[in-house]
Amino acid sequence: MKNYDLSDRALTLAAHQTAEAMLSGLGDAANEAPPSELFTRKMQRLMARERRLHTLRQMARSVAMLAMAFIAVGGIWLAVDGDARAFFNSWVREFYANYVEYHFEDQGEWPHLQHYAPGWLPAGYEEVSRDEGHFGVELRYARPDREEIIIFKYIVADDDSYAQVFVEGGEAEPDTVGIYTASGEILTGDYYAGTEESPENTLIWMSEDGKMVLGINSALEGSIILRIAEEIKAVR
Repeated sequence: MKNYDLSDRALTLAAHQTAEAMLSGLGDAANEAPPSELFTRKMQRLMARERRLHTLRQMARSVAMLAMAFIAVGGIWLAVDGDARAFFNSWVREFYANYVEYHFEDQGEWPHLQHYAPGWLPAGYEEVSRDEGHFGVELRYARPDREEIIIFKYIVADDDSYAQVFVEGGEAEPDTVGIYTASGEILTGDYYAGTEESPENTLIWMSEDGKMVLGINSALEGSIILRIAEEIKAVR
């Protein structure tokens, strides 16, 4: 085996020659064509999604999920009008052992967080907390005795976001409910009734334009939850 004794000067010269060879292979920056508008938009959307995913991971256990327990129930008030506007083509439900996960279609544009507030609540209820992020909000309402808290949540319905309904001691099979809005629309939503293990009921539905997903969770009666949903109003 031959031994090579390279001096510092030889190594420095070799490094310079290698660097010059690499640089000569690069194009002239002044003559480079700018990236296309399509490529720029795709890169901007990719970076925005990464920021949104980071936010959603942090919000996953509070805003982007409906972590409650339910079983299906019947009742006249749950009947859906034949003219109801369904958004089942905008979300996909995946059923697991103890929860249901909702995924949403790509909106094809930059997401906008529309804000909402209940236009009606049972007597004595006031806002007691607010957890607001870039792509979702959780509002809590309670009476002074803090019994039967109402939780209202909404998030951007985009392919990067999701909602989960956890099941405890019941079947994860929702009933379909008709939600009559102030504008005259009849939306469809999924209703889950509480169990003995977890008495809270939840209603989840999509906004009239299909760009937001909304949910209400409370141990109050289903008819009251439905009325709250029908009185939800866009505020900003």
